[in-house]
Amino acid sequence: MKKLAVLLSILLLTLVFAGCGGTNLFEGAADDSSSAAKEFDAIRALDKGDYDSVISYYASKSNLNPKQQVYLASAYLGKVNVDFINLIEVADSDLDTFDIIASIFGGGEIAADPSSSSSVRAKAALTISDYLNAIELALGVLDENSTDKNVRTLKGVLGALDTVLIIAKTVMDVSGVDYLVLSQEGIRDALNGVMVDENDVVNNASDANDLDEANARINRNLTAIAGAIDVFSSIKGGDSSDIKEDFQDFLDDLDYDSNDIYDAGDIADYINHVIVGGHVG
Repeated sequence: MKKLAVLLSILLLTLVFAGCGGTNLFEGAADDSSSAAKEFDAIRALDKGDYDSVISYYASKSNLNPKQQVYLASAYLGKVNVDFINLIEVADSDLDTFDIIASIFGGGEIAADPSSSSSVRAKAALTISDYLNAIELALGVLDENSTDKNVRTLKGVLGALDTVLIIAKTVMDVSGVDYLVLSQEGIRDALNGVMVDENDVVNNASDANDLDEANARINRNLTAIAGAIDVFSSIKGGDSSDIKEDFQDFLDDLDYDSNDIYDAGDIADYINHVIVGGHVG
């Protein structure tokens, strides 16, 4: 499972640094025309972390090309402090896959929505809804049928993040905690022996509490992650057998009942037996 997270970090490294701070980021933007100059300013704003300016420029436009889609989606993620750099830094650590992927949220606390806690925190935590809204906005920007490698990579990352948030939202709902440290240890502490079931996951993976809707979302995420693996395969010239085997190991862990179907029940089992119980398939 660990190589899956390492893969995501490699792809993010390519995605983030192929542009930011270098000439590729400004390719085709630095001419004298008004539209090109404005795009130059928008991309430079992304490089500086001025995400509102990026969103203001691109969100009003239609038919964005793949690079522009990635810029806008990245700005939505930047607004909630999604930290690609932190993921890259910890990707080759001894942490488990869940902790590595969850590190993209910064390694701090995530708050329930709405928070009923009156306690004062040294650092205000963003809510589950803050993150989920940003992810949905980012996904909405990316062309569902795009073959562009950066678009497919970012969709895979978003799929992984959304799965982590489904787990976090479920754990917070079941445990009743107002704040959750987004790590395996944090989840174990929050649940404190309480088990999660399929209905708990459905209630937190579907706004309508609908099983089919929840399962469709889970499969959307897994399909997106598989697409990112295909991108890695193309970059490696087809030599990605280790990564594909690792992804299959991840699926085997997720498919705890071994029925080759990935659904809300599997997410519940993954929480109970892999994250809390430490079982690895």
